[in-house]
Amino acid sequence: MTGAEETATASGLASLQAKLLVPRGNLLLHRGEPEKGIRCLDEAVEAITPLGMPAYEGRILYEYGQILRRLGQRRRADDIFSRASETFAAMGARHFVTLCDRERRAGGLGPRRTRPGDLTPQEEQIAGVVATGATNREVARELFLSTKTVEYH
Repeated sequence: MTGAEETATASGLASLQAKLLVPRGNLLLHRGEPEKGIRCLDEAVEAITPLGMPAYEGRILYEYGQILRRLGQRRRADDIFSRASETFAAMGARHFVTLCDRERRAGGLGPRRTRPGDLTPQEEQIAGVVATGATNREVARELFLSTKTVEYH
């Protein structure tokens, strides 16, 4: 347990404990322990949801959705982004609703494209950087994506 986690536990503030589970989950994922990382993120959502703190809940859900999408768990990510979007919409946080919608479309789920030939937001970003003459590796580095993702698009 880190010093921050000890302080959070000693404080008894469930919101602080929930917020610290997100970086803990990220750390575990980066260390190659996806099951433990996902478990931390699930715990963060479970801990924050009943507290009536929609801003924190929405942010935790949003970050969790991003992680799931990057892990290839698209349907689960879509469900999480949907919950985050509903939370943000109830608060009137339209900007964050838009961010959730972009993430859902980037994962190929959520709100659908209007025409079959339309690009997803992520495809548009990649195309824009490619148009400058960047290589796949350069595009990946600039957009914080894997080279394989860039190659796929």
